[in-house]
Amino acid sequence: FTTAAASRSNSRRSPASGAGAEWRYSARTKMELFELTRTLVNIESVTGNDKACAALLRDYLAERGFQVELLPVEPERSNVLALRGTPDVVLSTHIDTVPPFVPAT
Repeated sequence: FTTAAASRSNSRRSPASGAGAEWRYSARTKMELFELTRTLVNIESVTGNDKACAALLRDYLAERGFQVELLPVEPERSNVLALRGTPDVVLSTHIDTVPPFVPAT
């Protein structure tokens, strides 16, 4: 999650705060990201069973000010679209996993 540039400056422009605004990664923010990752890893999300991950990400991002929409792909499966401001970069990935399911804890 950290790039070399981010490591040097330890700041990022916040899309929600307008041009030129700085957002600092705090120890708390880093811990939240670690906890989010661990929570996601501990959800059994083998392809076709990723509904819980989508719901968790929807709620997590909405609580942080993103406009979030679940886009149905199949019955019981959705993609998560999260926006905040006008994006400079769009990230696209998947939240399902392949067998076997191995929890972090």
